This record gives sequence, structure tokens and C-alpha cells, in this order.
Amino acid sequence: MHDQYLTDMSRHSKNAYEKKHRKIRKQQKKAVDNILDTSNTLIDWPNDQPRDKKEILPPDKETKLRESVETLLILKQLEETGYGDLLLARYPSLRKYFAEFIQLPFAVEQGSDDLMIAIKTIRQLDSGKLKVLRP
Repeated sequence: MHDQYLTDMSRHSKNAYEKKHRKIRKQQKKAVDNILDTSNTLIDWPNDQPRDKKEILPPDKETKLRESVETLLILKQLEETGYGDLLLARYPSLRKYFAEFIQLPFAVEQGSDDLMIAIKTIRQLDSGKLKVLRP
């Protein structure tokens, strides 16, 4: 039952991640094109001409560039920590469920003593008998 719960939680998080990722990928192409266009304008700008920001980056292009940078930052964050963030958002419901789950009478096979020690430690942490983990 616990495996099923975790699998379901993981699946829901993965689906939410994929949905966000698909949405931002659509915006990413335009963002990359805007960044490349602006970069090429700056690279190709003649050295002997004074640079006025309005010449290089008119207000409408500046707005598009800022939106492009924001889109790429969102994509970067999503790819680096997005799935983990979605799992963490579901952590409170897991803890509510897990607090009762961990109280079930577990029995382990020979050689799984470490698992029972871990279960006992979690129970002590939940009850407040143990405040700090020590090596």
C-alpha cells in the first residue's frame, strides 16, 4: 500500500512537471531567438559608433528581451529543481499519511535489522522522545 501511495504521488508530480515543461518549451524557442537576435546586434555593432541604448535596444525589443530572459530562467529552474520542488510540495500530505503508516506492526526478515532500527528512530522522532540524530 505504501509503495502504491509513493508511486501515485511520484506519478502525479511527474505529470505536473511534464505539463509545466511542455508549456515553457513552447515559449523557449521565441526566447532563444530573441536572445540570439539581440546578441548578434551587439556583436555586429560597429566599434566606431557611439552606443546609445535606444539605438541598440528600442523599448519594444527591451521588453521582449526581458521576457525572454525570464522565460529561460524559468526553464532553467524547472529543469534543475522542478520535479524535486513538485515532490516537496506534496511532502506535507506524505508526512500526515506516513506518521500513521510507520506505527504499523512491522516484521522483517533476518538481515534487515537496520530497517527496524530506522523505523524505531522515525517513531522516536515523531513522538518527540528523540530530538537530534547522532551518528
